[in-house]
Amino acid sequence: MGKAFRLIFCLLLSIKGISQDSTKVLAALEVSGLETKLSRFKSPAALNFIKKDKINRLALFSPATVFNTLSGVRLEERSPGSYRINIRGSSLRSPFGVRNVKMYYNNIPLTDASGNTYFNLQDFSALGSIEILRGPSSSLYGSGYGGVILLKTPSENSKKKWNIGSDIGRYGYIQSKVQYKNADQKKNTFISLQQMGGNGYRDQSKLNRYSLVFSHDVFKKKNTWSVFSYFSDIGYQTPGGLTLIQKNNTPQASRPAAGSFLSTKAQKTGIYQRQALIGISENSKLKYGIEGNFASSISISNLKNPALTNYENRFETNTSYRFDFSKSFKSLKTWIGIEQLNQFAKFSIYVNDKGNKGTQRYQDRINTNANFVFSQIGWQLPYQFNLEGSVGYNILNFDAKRTLSTADYKQDPKASTKLTSRISLNKIFGESLNIYVRFSSGTNFPTAQEHVANLLNQTNVPLNAEFAKNREVGLKFSKSHFAFESTLFNQKISNRILRQITTADQEYFINLNLIDQKGLESSVRFQNYKFHKSLVLNEFNLNYSWSDFLAYGGTGLSSAKPKNIIGVPKHNVSIVLSLKLWNALDLNFDQNFLSKFPLNDANTFLSDRLNLSNLTALFNFPKVDDNLKVKFGVLNLGNVKYVAGYDYNAAGNRFYNPSPPRTMFVGFTLDF
Repeated sequence: MGKAFRLIFCLLLSIKGISQDSTKVLAALEVSGLETKLSRFKSPAALNFIKKDKINRLALFSPATVFNTLSGVRLEERSPGSYRINIRGSSLRSPFGVRNVKMYYNNIPLTDASGNTYFNLQDFSALGSIEILRGPSSSLYGSGYGGVILLKTPSENSKKKWNIGSDIGRYGYIQSKVQYKNADQKKNTFISLQQMGGNGYRDQSKLNRYSLVFSHDVFKKKNTWSVFSYFSDIGYQTPGGLTLIQKNNTPQASRPAAGSFLSTKAQKTGIYQRQALIGISENSKLKYGIEGNFASSISISNLKNPALTNYENRFETNTSYRFDFSKSFKSLKTWIGIEQLNQFAKFSIYVNDKGNKGTQRYQDRINTNANFVFSQIGWQLPYQFNLEGSVGYNILNFDAKRTLSTADYKQDPKASTKLTSRISLNKIFGESLNIYVRFSSGTNFPTAQEHVANLLNQTNVPLNAEFAKNREVGLKFSKSHFAFESTLFNQKISNRILRQITTADQEYFINLNLIDQKGLESSVRFQNYKFHKSLVLNEFNLNYSWSDFLAYGGTGLSSAKPKNIIGVPKHNVSIVLSLKLWNALDLNFDQNFLSKFPLNDANTFLSDRLNLSNLTALFNFPKVDDNLKVKFGVLNLGNVKYVAGYDYNAAGNRFYNPSPPRTMFVGFTLDF
């Protein structure tokens, strides 16, 4: 790792002189992930930032076409609408939803008190930006050390207030949207209504989603008030994993036990969910130079999940609040804050009678409270040195009660606490080079559902909170059109929680003794360069990630002989090339390469190598109607056989969820 760092540093010095002047400076982009509001270049952390124009250029019917072009990040899609986000191996315990990654939307927490995020509910066409902070951030954002994702609605000021659009593609895919935006110096209003659906490539993989997003900001002299809300209604069928032979012979088939909807033996498995959320937030300039931020929200969610072994009806109510205060003292700035998440959940479990509720088996009622307090300092030292430090105290409390079964129980309130911290030091050289070191720790509590799953399967295995200690060194170079970033990290995780499956397809969870993670994440960007009046380079982005994640202890593992952990490739390469031709055509190409990685703990099954490419083209008509854009897209340009999301440690070795062959889309957007 030391040789790699020296090589990267020398490369930076050698290319420093090739950049040219530009009115658009890459380093000027401000990020908010560490509360410091520094530029992406000056932040002492591994960051990804995606603006709306890139989302519009690359996003088709899945967020994977955007997320999988980022260094250190991978989005898995087992079937249409079923997403997992993997940041440095964070998706190990995510059979459904996103865990170990904290997520916020317009400063409102999307992650609930149990640590779960329903990312599949989000309308990606409504996003104005996506900011990703990789690595432990529990000292500022609470439980979860995989990373933090901050989503925001658009905020640009445009005279064109309405946007409508529609895309259609193979396998019955269609998505349509209507958006309204009205922004000026006093307010910013955004409304988005979207419908998306399709029949899917595989049997039993139909998707349909409706979503409504509303945000309204009011800007005053000393404060800003914001209201944010959304409603989402999603339903998608789950075809289930296949064995290797089934995947090779009949990739379009669903798992035989799941069955076709035309089959009389079908369990008709799927996810059907509705969620409504509303939140308010305020930023205020108070007396004595103090700045305050406040956010609060409430959400209600109902989920129905006919699965192979049962029918789950889940009802959840979530509330949250977060506030922090900051004050500057010349070269020193301090923060202090608190966040609380509360959840009441009722899990009613029935026999699955061919997609309908059968006899009720039991009901779980679970109350979960996640609280943490944090403080942070930022100190600008002489000679362009900057020191940052933060401490967070995390508390999780839950109680659970089971009724309507022969194994009724009451779990008395249980509390877990963890202290986490972060300290970083960086040095700015001129205006182009930033070198930083960072030491941080993070925690991730077992969810109440995971405790209950162990009780259900009578494993009686107590679960401990995961704890990560992370060391990393990074450098960032940015000048004019060119930017380069690289991060070397070493993270050790104790008590890693891992999902297991019994032969009867029941899940339970265990703690691994230790995971030792080493990795390199690098990115080269060159963008906004005008070669000729008819040829502009929107973006060239090359990302490379190398990982060496070893697990010690656990099912199928020996403490004397560590294994590679599931779901993390050693090599991950992505390339994005975007050109603007004749001021009328945006041509975008992206390619992603993944090396093989383990599908089970014992490393006896490996994934296929992945070499996937996509192409999109956006046409406008400057001499006719500059408001109209026509889109054409091709997913899986090379028509390769691949799997975008695996079922890890699957019973019967049913790891594989085959993805579609070459798929074409056409569409349009109109601003007025």
